[in-house]
Amino acid sequence: MPEYSILLDNDRELQKAFLSLPSRLYTRKTNPQDKKCEQEILRGKHVLSGDFSVLPFVVLKSGRPVSRALLTVYPGDREGYFGFFESENDKEAVKLLMEAVKKKAKSLGLSSLVGPVNASFWIGYRLKTDHFGEEPYTGEPYNPEYYPALFTACGFTASDRYYSNHFRQIPEDYYNKRMEKRRAQFAERGIVLQNLDPEKYDETMHEVYFLLTALYADFPAFKMISEEKFMKLFASYRLIVNPDMVKFAYDQGKMVGFFICVPDYGNALYGPLSPRLIRTLLWRRKHAKRYVLPYLGADPAYLGLGPVLTDAVIRELQKNRALSIGALIHEHKVTGNYARDLLIGMDEYTLYRLELR
Repeated sequence: MPEYSILLDNDRELQKAFLSLPSRLYTRKTNPQDKKCEQEILRGKHVLSGDFSVLPFVVLKSGRPVSRALLTVYPGDREGYFGFFESENDKEAVKLLMEAVKKKAKSLGLSSLVGPVNASFWIGYRLKTDHFGEEPYTGEPYNPEYYPALFTACGFTASDRYYSNHFRQIPEDYYNKRMEKRRAQFAERGIVLQNLDPEKYDETMHEVYFLLTALYADFPAFKMISEEKFMKLFASYRLIVNPDMVKFAYDQGKMVGFFICVPDYGNALYGPLSPRLIRTLLWRRKHAKRYVLPYLGADPAYLGLGPVLTDAVIRELQKNRALSIGALIHEHKVTGNYARDLLIGMDEYTLYRLELR
């Protein structure tokens, strides 16, 4: 019979076991692990580490890591985050893992767990629940297909659902009457659309910070962060975005909407930035065949601006003959209905909750 044990001390042995597990569960092209990020969080060196405390857990089977998770606690919160979960399809190991996590969470006065949330809304959250087998797109929560069953077996229930819409290439003669009407209306109001100016990246992202954090404040798992930390988290976007695929809406010089799109790099962004990788990223940025569309928002006072920004992105996609993915849209957000006439597929993701008794 195999012997199970669990590592609870955040020491070198645990960190080594914690970091080693994902590479045994995924292929090179499907592995979603950002090892540098995980290492920084375990060591308290991540840019967001000052906002929370973490407790890692690793289950060993005959001395080999088979299941892991990270409990994240924010000061004053009674809701903890269960994240960075990775595991073999081993119910005994996951049971031992969850018993340890729940025991610790209760001892800290937590009343519930939400997951998967990888320490922060800004780092990664949600679980993929269908359409497995394809390589993940950039930013996609990716996991083996048996993970949802492990979550529900541990008592987690779905609290929020999200969808990613896959769109076909835009035909040369594509015309959307509703979007065209909206575009004309906002043009008459003096709303100006602009692409990202790389020379004004910091200045523009400063504007994005205030608008994005206001619009996303009611999202599940959202935590406010400082502008300084936001700028550090999004510093890499300067390298990976195609400026023509980043759209901003201005009203008399004030930013009132944004649509930030990135080329699909797969999981290439999770590795160390070697000179070879940088060359690869620069080539893909220029020759992308598919784009991921993760950040769309508009000031509520400008109802209907979302379709106008979407129309601007569609025109760029049409020019580039590229596919696209409207990524990780909450089931209750109207943005999930944009460009439905171009839809060719949909993926589902779930956020779970567990009440501690």
